Amino acid sequence: MKRLTGIVARVVLWSTVTSLSVSVARAATGSQAVPGIVDIDSRQRLLEIRLSDAVESGRLGTAQSDEIKRLLDGISLSEAQYLLRDRRLKPWECLKLNLDLDHVSKTLESKLGDRQLASMDIAPRVFDITVRLAEAARNGRLTRQELADLRQKLQSIAALDLMSRSDGAFSYIDALTVSLALDGLSSDLERLLDERQLPTIDLDKSLSELDQKIAAGVESGKLSNDVAESLRADLKKFAGSKQELQGSLAGQKALSLAIDLEQFEDILDQKLSGKSAPDLDIQTLTSQLDSDIAKALVDGRLSPPEALRLQSELNCIVAHKAELAAGKPELSQEDKQALGLELEVLAVRLQRTVHGPRLAWPGIDSFQAGLDQRIASAVQAKRLTRDEASTLLAQADVLAAKEKELRAQQATSQQMISLTTGLEVLAAKLYRQMQDRPFAAPDIDARQKELDRRLSAALDQGKISSSSAFKIKSELEAVNDLKKSYLSAYAPAGSGIRAASKDTAPDKKAHTEMGSRESSSKTVVAATLTNRQKLIVGTLLERAAAHLSRSMNGAPESVSALEQRQKTISDRLTEGFALGRLDEPQWVSLKAELDQIASQAANYRQSQDGLTAAQALSLSDRLDTLGNKLEQQLLDSFVTVGELDLKRRQLSLSIGEALACGRLTIPNADSLQKDLEAITQAEILARASSGSMSFGEALKIDFELTRLNNRLARQARQQPLALADVDMRLSAIENQIAGGLASGRLSLEETKRLKYQLDRIGQINAKYRSSGGGSSYAETLTLTQDLDRLGHTVLQQMRDPRATLPDINQRQAQLIARIKESVSAGKLSAGDAQELRENLDRIEQSEASFRVSDEGLNFWEAVTLVGDLDGLSARIDRLTHKAAVLPDLDGRRAQLQQRLTRELAAGKISPHQALRLRKEIKRIALMEVAFRNSPSGLSPQQAMTLSSELDKLGAGIKQPEQSGKMRH
Repeated sequence: MKRLTGIVARVVLWSTVTSLSVSVARAATGSQAVPGIVDIDSRQRLLEIRLSDAVESGRLGTAQSDEIKRLLDGISLSEAQYLLRDRRLKPWECLKLNLDLDHVSKTLESKLGDRQLASMDIAPRVFDITVRLAEAARNGRLTRQELADLRQKLQSIAALDLMSRSDGAFSYIDALTVSLALDGLSSDLERLLDERQLPTIDLDKSLSELDQKIAAGVESGKLSNDVAESLRADLKKFAGSKQELQGSLAGQKALSLAIDLEQFEDILDQKLSGKSAPDLDIQTLTSQLDSDIAKALVDGRLSPPEALRLQSELNCIVAHKAELAAGKPELSQEDKQALGLELEVLAVRLQRTVHGPRLAWPGIDSFQAGLDQRIASAVQAKRLTRDEASTLLAQADVLAAKEKELRAQQATSQQMISLTTGLEVLAAKLYRQMQDRPFAAPDIDARQKELDRRLSAALDQGKISSSSAFKIKSELEAVNDLKKSYLSAYAPAGSGIRAASKDTAPDKKAHTEMGSRESSSKTVVAATLTNRQKLIVGTLLERAAAHLSRSMNGAPESVSALEQRQKTISDRLTEGFALGRLDEPQWVSLKAELDQIASQAANYRQSQDGLTAAQALSLSDRLDTLGNKLEQQLLDSFVTVGELDLKRRQLSLSIGEALACGRLTIPNADSLQKDLEAITQAEILARASSGSMSFGEALKIDFELTRLNNRLARQARQQPLALADVDMRLSAIENQIAGGLASGRLSLEETKRLKYQLDRIGQINAKYRSSGGGSSYAETLTLTQDLDRLGHTVLQQMRDPRATLPDINQRQAQLIARIKESVSAGKLSAGDAQELRENLDRIEQSEASFRVSDEGLNFWEAVTLVGDLDGLSARIDRLTHKAAVLPDLDGRRAQLQQRLTRELAAGKISPHQALRLRKEIKRIALMEVAFRNSPSGLSPQQAMTLSSELDKLGAGIKQPEQSGKMRH
């Protein structure tokens, strides 16, 4: 049912894509709007998604990605400057931003290399191309034919995607094939796009009108002569800039000049009206931005971590304002402009964030309603006691009352973030207190011993370096220390997981209570780990095992730059605090340690010698220690749905990377992907069932994902696997098809159909090679998979005995016998017989020359021989004037079917025997169809052979079942 739902959802998606494309094509003809007026924030966000996909798929390097990001940041800065002046985007400003975004889009497409990894989530890429098609059609940048062709390609890719998913098993190769097709479509779209049509900009008219406006101001006394002269001097500069416009950039420069003239006119209007430029109210802008963050958080358009990050940046701007205002009666105009620009840049970032893909945060109202429903479902399923539910509901009521109070007084973003943190903490309590469904916990002791043996053997046999072994040993010792801390925290009676301490998070008490409920009895003879603790320890052991497997296989460790690792830890801290997984003391302590590392790194870099290798290693070790400490605390708290989604995505990417690099076989990759889908389905079932998912169940899924990642690390080889040469495979399958035709195991129609599929793969191969740099490993992988499927199809059809034809040599012998029989019967003259023999000799000579020229018969040689033999057979038929009456095969089959029905009803034959006879009748019918579809048609000899087969079947019906009676 779930598979069917997924297919239906994709059908709806593709239908939406088609209908959107059609509606846009119709709207493009009647639109009179200024070209380029589209949602700038949406375009920026879509470009960021394309950039992210390009980096993840290996099509773009880090340096190139940073270059594109700088261009996008520059556009955001321009947008913020425009908004700061007028609080809205004017048509020319919007058009200028769209032109800049066009340039970024073309630059991005030109830098993309061959895809290395597949995109398992196809829908966002389809949506991106759909929006780009819609925008191009609306602005007339594609002809009707180009739009129709691109839309047809998109629908073809849709059909390929649906067909790949139809059996419920969407393999990595399927995803790679669809991803490569979308890459080609994206490149075709970017290549076909015409330059955006700029409307005519009459700069002379604008300059003249502005000059007249200045003169009218002087005449009316609204402008003094000095002010007018200053304004005319600025106009002369604009006129001089206009004279310099030339070349291919004239349109862009003219547009920039038009924007400058608009801004000049605004200044002139202010002077004519006697009003000065509106003073920037930084406090109002700050309050508005803070309110927008709070509202987006309440509505579910921002997740709590996103809101906390934006609110932290806003606090930095407020702190900057306080520094600038220190010791001054008020801010200068320059300071206000600088602060206003910072606020507008942050506002633009907010808009781009709310246009992005949503995290698992539905908004405050929906979250509260869902929390109440989860509590009720957990009580109904007896996974939560009524007393526990009453306590949780009472706390939820307190938060609901606080929310009403905050909304009534227009709460700040900080207050709303605090409220959402309270809701997340309450959800975490439910998460922990809910009883787990039964599951098997891992055997921690056996796993520890196994890893210790593997590590010792690897070090002893030289399969791992001493430094790597030391790191892994340290990880295992840390896990063992955690296990001992769990065991030592038990009270003498064994009731509880661990004692509460000052650092314990607010929801750790629930963990303790849950541990006592998991105990099999109130009195424990020996301290043991609970299932949840076993999963935590087991997950950390599996991570160490994956590290060991990667080190033994020689796979390079993915090490990020120090600054990137600092940012990652900072983001994890922010997310943990916003979701209530870290209390304030924990967050403050970890944040202080991270700030200390960042400060020390900055001091090292600013020193005379810069950052040395020893200092870099020291910083790296400290970041590793801090990161491990943070992850352990987060894992001991609870596992969020977002984290599980991220781990699944990373694991899927890792599978694809290992396959694309040739370190993983296709069967192993498909097996891993299938297991990953099974884990995903298990999580969906756990979340959809009564009471949602508990902490222990989330730990179980996290453990399974970690164990699957360890399996991937073991199976990924050090050396890339060698792929077969595509050209050789194409040639081998072509010869295989030719051999099937020559041997009679393939009919002429079957060979033509198979050759068409082979030629299609050959054309794709040529396209990949012509893209520059030759075919990538990923592209070669998809071609190899297609060739494997086609080769399997050829073998299957050649093994099918239903329509086996005589091979070339047999047909030649049959033709010689027919000529002799016809001469003996007087149906063929000696001259005609001699001519037929000469033609047959010519065919035999051609076959001999074909077979010695290369390695056997190729496709076209086999087709030529079969065609010549078919023509010669038809000529013999004509010369012998055979008008023989063919047996009524259809009537004979119908009679047999009727007899079968009667005998079966009378109990003279068994159902099994009847089924076997019907299959034989169907086989003969298929042979007749194959004969009739051949170029020479159904010959009398073939018809008699089929009639004889039917006679044999008729005789078989007369043999009754030995038992004499059938049981129904």
